[in-house]
Amino acid sequence: MTKPILAALMFFGLPAPSYSSEVSQNVPGFTKVLLMSDFHFDPEKPRGRTKDFGWPDRAAEDAKDSFKSQDSSYFLVRSALQAAQANCSNPAFIVCGGDFLGHNLPTNDLRGKTEAKLARLFADLFPGVKVVPTLGNNDTGGIDYSEPGTTFLGQFETAWCGEVPNASFNSKRSLSFTNLVQNNGSYLADLPGLSNVTAVVFNSTLVCNPPLWAQLSARTQDLNQILGPLLASAAKRGNVWIIFHIPPGWDYHNHNKMWRANERDTFVDMVATNADKITAMFAAHTHKNEFRVVYTNNVPVGFVSQIPGVAAGHHNNPSFQIATVECATGKIRDLQTYCLTNFSDLADTKANWGNFKANWVEEGSFSNTFPQAYNLGDGYYDEKSLNELLRELKPGDTNQNAELKNAFLRWCYTGHEEASNDEATHFSNYLNTLYVIKQGDE
Repeated sequence: MTKPILAALMFFGLPAPSYSSEVSQNVPGFTKVLLMSDFHFDPEKPRGRTKDFGWPDRAAEDAKDSFKSQDSSYFLVRSALQAAQANCSNPAFIVCGGDFLGHNLPTNDLRGKTEAKLARLFADLFPGVKVVPTLGNNDTGGIDYSEPGTTFLGQFETAWCGEVPNASFNSKRSLSFTNLVQNNGSYLADLPGLSNVTAVVFNSTLVCNPPLWAQLSARTQDLNQILGPLLASAAKRGNVWIIFHIPPGWDYHNHNKMWRANERDTFVDMVATNADKITAMFAAHTHKNEFRVVYTNNVPVGFVSQIPGVAAGHHNNPSFQIATVECATGKIRDLQTYCLTNFSDLADTKANWGNFKANWVEEGSFSNTFPQAYNLGDGYYDEKSLNELLRELKPGDTNQNAELKNAFLRWCYTGHEEASNDEATHFSNYLNTLYVIKQGDE
């Protein structure tokens, strides 16, 4: 339905069409995709590394330790995967948005072994399901925000694409990397269940803002070289998803720009040029349920959906998402977020750790949380509906809808009770800087 017709219906008091995510998930032509990110898995938690690298079941102590830092224990990672499996047992494929590794892992083979352990956990709970992983800033063979290195890239490739040494999953992984090592962590991937869509997966750490990420090498990484050839190749085959870890724009948590300005401008050009091909883009990094709308001449031409983190530490509850996707186009019909609602209970030192049970629930879908924006966007989670949501939130307007604002903050923080006072206080600036990507936007 076109917007002029929709506007006419609203003018004459007629009901606007309603697009039901519950229906679209169960009719032919749509499939489900599981979205997870920012595990920050630290196998040392909480008692130190075991000699056999076996991660025994220490749910109580692991749960308590997971609450205290930005990294996840085996308990939290396994709990998240089990909850995802319970709510989406047979996804078409799984997108992992990067930062698999904890912040303080030593620079040795433990990093590769930790990556392999995560891959085996996925294989156990989702046998035969393709996982499409991207590298995060923590996914390196050395320190944070450094280049991954050929040794670690080989370990990464073996973990997700090689033979999985697990009795319940003896076949080859269904993902085939193309020139992963040569492209410094970037590659193309087919997406099962989507008939006309290719994923472009690239290592966005390489285009980060140097003052922010001083650990990167001095040599300049050019987005035209990193993303350009892969995007051109994928666009010739049909529609495109772009998957990466660090998005362009501002990180309001650290009050810094995340990409170099020239790379952001190049990205906007690429998205605008391929707007008819790119049906979805996914990033992560901030651990929150956020998004970015890409604009050219104030017209929305694309969007980046940010996958919330399994690890906490950024005023977020541990979370994952399930996308309902149109098989023929790769367009996102709707997006459901699930989170660990009783995670804050672990802060209570008097809690009975032995009886703690993780309570993962659906925090809400985009269509149900923001129905007006969803319907005005023609019933898809895309740049149109997200642009409408930003319009509804009225940045800079003192007459903002308080109920909508609170729903938006709860959506972003995945139900966490302690949304940052700074971000809530400077809400208008938060919207104008964080959720808008355009050329020359400083």
